[in-house]
Amino acid sequence: MRLKTLSITILLGVSCAFGQESQLKKITVVEGNQTMILISYTEKEIERARKEYDLLKIKSVEAFNKNMPKFAARPEFILSLDNSMPWFKNYLVELNCIPVKAEYGHFFINLINGINTIEAVAVNQNDVEGVPTSIKIKYE
Repeated sequence: MRLKTLSITILLGVSCAFGQESQLKKITVVEGNQTMILISYTEKEIERARKEYDLLKIKSVEAFNKNMPKFAARPEFILSLDNSMPWFKNYLVELNCIPVKAEYGHFFINLINGINTIEAVAVNQNDVEGVPTSIKIKYE
């Protein structure tokens, strides 16, 4: 996805009464077609981790650290997106440069070992892309 930005400079004329000169003010407006990415664990993963933890009946920090791999959350996430784009049509989402399709209005992803890049962009009714949002997550 390409980064697209648009900035507009507007000159505002302030009219003054009694023949005074108008004052010009320069305002720069930056394109606001941003996409927000919210990352959450799936309900299934939260329940799995809770059940594993409850079965262990952990009583000490040592036991917690020793057993953490058994109940630690897996890198399975659900992405919820929001945007500020007028005439919004759809989102384009990629995980490590591979397109991710929406399921029931959300995007489900599984991270791999190493650096993972999530990129999302809103698209309007004219198929014009907004400003992409990119997140890098290191998973080990």
